[in-house]
Amino acid sequence: MQPTGDELLDPVLKEIAGDTHEHTPRYWVERIAARRAEAISDAAFDRLVKQGILDHDSGGYWSLSHKVARTGRYPLVDGSPGEEIKGRITRVLLSNEIPDPRDIAIIGLLHNCGGVKTLLEPEEFEAAEQRIELLSGMDLIGRTIGPAVASSYRPPEALRTVRRQSMPTMSLKHFRDPDKFDIDRYLPPREEHRQAGAYAPFGTGTHICAGRRWTELQLVLNVLLIARHLELEMVPKDYKLKLNPFPKLSPAKSFKYRVTGHRHAIGTGAVS
Repeated sequence: MQPTGDELLDPVLKEIAGDTHEHTPRYWVERIAARRAEAISDAAFDRLVKQGILDHDSGGYWSLSHKVARTGRYPLVDGSPGEEIKGRITRVLLSNEIPDPRDIAIIGLLHNCGGVKTLLEPEEFEAAEQRIELLSGMDLIGRTIGPAVASSYRPPEALRTVRRQSMPTMSLKHFRDPDKFDIDRYLPPREEHRQAGAYAPFGTGTHICAGRRWTELQLVLNVLLIARHLELEMVPKDYKLKLNPFPKLSPAKSFKYRVTGHRHAIGTGAVS
């Protein structure tokens, strides 16, 4: 067997090719996981850091690089930009789009490892469950390896994975001396809290705050109340509103207005 030149694949393929007995996929999954799982995981993460997809700070935290988090695109092996896998797979699962073989393989592996639920909202996952099963069944590798993963992998009892919204506040990547009470860290010119990834108000993953949607609704209501009760004027007056292909909850810094009067009195009674 000719080596592929991949430091992750070649040792595993060499071991499989050198075995003179026939074994099931489950056998190899259990054997490789027991002997090489940590080394493979570390090497894979290091590779993603070198490619500019992940950042790894001195506090031990892994996160998307600033560029990927900002643009939603990551560099491919040939250097060209590729759509972030989360966005691509989510779009395939929530539409009737025909996926390419690579995406089908990824969906199959995600499904077997229980990773699809981390990509979708609970209501989205419920609506897409049949499509997930359909696409997962289209991948031969996924169908073969799935039962092996399901029957052989159990998280260690001591393993606890938690993603807290306050976790970045302890990251040396975002905050200097994070254990020190230093109110000046929020003032110019430092403004450490304004860095990308320094604040995750609702958490991430499967444990997103249940009040997120309510908060987003309240933000809309606040904007409506301002528009109803106040006369507003753009600064400057000829300011042109623009559409952002990557919208966020806060307006651009160039979006400014002043209050020039009141339309309706703000009272304590019901709004008509």
